Amino acid sequence: MSSRLRGFVAALLLAPASCAAPPSTGGRVVVASIGPLADWARHVAGPGWQVVCVLPPAASPHTYELKPADVARFQGALLWLSVGAGLDPFMERLTASSGGKNVFVLTRGFQMVDGNPHVWLDPAVARAALDRLAVEFSRLDPADSAGYRGRALAYGASIDSLDREYREAALHFRVRSFVGFHDAWGYLARRYGLVQAGSVEPAPGREPGPADWGNLVRAIRASGSRAVFTEPQFGTRLPAALAGDAGVKLLVLDPVGTTGEAAGENYVALMRRNLAALREGLQ
Repeated sequence: MSSRLRGFVAALLLAPASCAAPPSTGGRVVVASIGPLADWARHVAGPGWQVVCVLPPAASPHTYELKPADVARFQGALLWLSVGAGLDPFMERLTASSGGKNVFVLTRGFQMVDGNPHVWLDPAVARAALDRLAVEFSRLDPADSAGYRGRALAYGASIDSLDREYREAALHFRVRSFVGFHDAWGYLARRYGLVQAGSVEPAPGREPGPADWGNLVRAIRASGSRAVFTEPQFGTRLPAALAGDAGVKLLVLDPVGTTGEAAGENYVALMRRNLAALREGLQ
């Protein structure tokens, strides 16, 4: 093992819990920008790889800034996973040293709606991404290509089951539109016949003006929704105030969860949590 790689693995073992790696696997390391990508990669890769996540718990990929130690910590990966389309710009700095080699971009070739990069929140996109990841791992390690395909199929079956749960639940939703914290849920809404009618933040980091606020209150009341949905990566001050003005409760939809942690919940569990919140607010 090279001195550079030994330093990289040592840095990983000293990293925060959200990015901690399992025991050394000979330097076969994958770095993912957000938790859902890390979770998919773990399920496809199997035990012969280390999969680590850049984004810490409770951080937003829109606003996260790399720490000085991050660049050194994550150098030397064999595969880089990003969402792209401006969602995780910090990854461009991390992958610069790779020369663009072995960089998997989830939104590459994807027909996005209004430039919205939150495509992983549609389980169908997640299902297709597993197959793409199996191809990437097989390219890097042809000897285990059957294993990568098999693991992608196995986890894909769980995501197919998740998709059926959403479809069944959506049949019973009394309300078809909702207000979220930011414009993250359009792909999930479109898949299940829902509409994200508005966002507490009209753009990341931008607070709503008086006209925006009035429109949101009217949208909530007109929809019949029983909730405003916030996200744990942001404060609750604005969404709680909006819920109070509209006379509804405050619930949580979480786009990334703790899926970046090796011992955290997986993507399917995260999305089931979100389904439970939608049931409470819309059914």
